[in-house]
Amino acid sequence: MVIIAYEGKSDGDFFTSLLNAYGLPENEVIYFDFKGKDNILNIAHSYYDEIEKKYIDKIDKMLIVVDADNQKDLNPNRGYEASRKALLKLIKDLDFNINISYHIMCDENKNGHLESFLLSVLDKEQKKCFENFKDCYKS
Repeated sequence: MVIIAYEGKSDGDFFTSLLNAYGLPENEVIYFDFKGKDNILNIAHSYYDEIEKKYIDKIDKMLIVVDADNQKDLNPNRGYEASRKALLKLIKDLDFNINISYHIMCDENKNGHLESFLLSVLDKEQKKCFENFKDCYKS
């Protein structure tokens, strides 16, 4: 069994869709929506206590997913490198006796969020189509 911890609802929807698209068993995944990056990086968050008390003996792995955001943001945990450092510290401090991985959602410039990541995997024609849709939608 695996836990996927993420920042918000759109991330959860993405992972559910991804599992369904690949036919992976949903009953093998436990989702935790931390409702924000600051919450997910807070070792004192109640979800970490819940994971330790209720699930730690039932899971093999945990994946923590955050957005890179923009490093120009005043919050010290924004930007790819700051996010990476905060996640490594969190994983070390959690000291769960399981394999914990992380992924930082970003574009090819290591900025942004889930939507930036999704746009970064589109080819030029798909991006053009998306831009046309955005322009049409704004009108």
